[in-house]
Amino acid sequence: MDFTKKFNSLHWHDSTLLSLSVIHVKKSDPKEVKLVVQWPDESVNSVIFEDVYCFDAEMIFGAYGYPTILDAGCCSESPKIDQLKKVMNVCSSVVEFRHYYFKANGSKNDIEICSRSFRLE
Repeated sequence: MDFTKKFNSLHWHDSTLLSLSVIHVKKSDPKEVKLVVQWPDESVNSVIFEDVYCFDAEMIFGAYGYPTILDAGCCSESPKIDQLKKVMNVCSSVVEFRHYYFKANGSKNDIEICSRSFRLE
């Protein structure tokens, strides 16, 4: 499956981030990050990132309402992925990570996730 193409085809602009959670079941298990998103057509989905190896979020609280998404994207090559592979001492051909990013409208609410895949529920 082409996760990059699937992710980038979603209608992220002006979607609303309703919640974010990190799912950590066992110490040795890969982590998951779950975003609950309300799309511009008012439908709601959970976007679950699987096998998460890097998660960065800069969130500013205190603004009224839920943060809306200006832009989001996915790429298979980025400095963040290169850094992750170097730290983990992983060869590019062994593990395929993707770099997912989100930028919020009007505030400094940015999220970056490096994981192997994602799914919609």
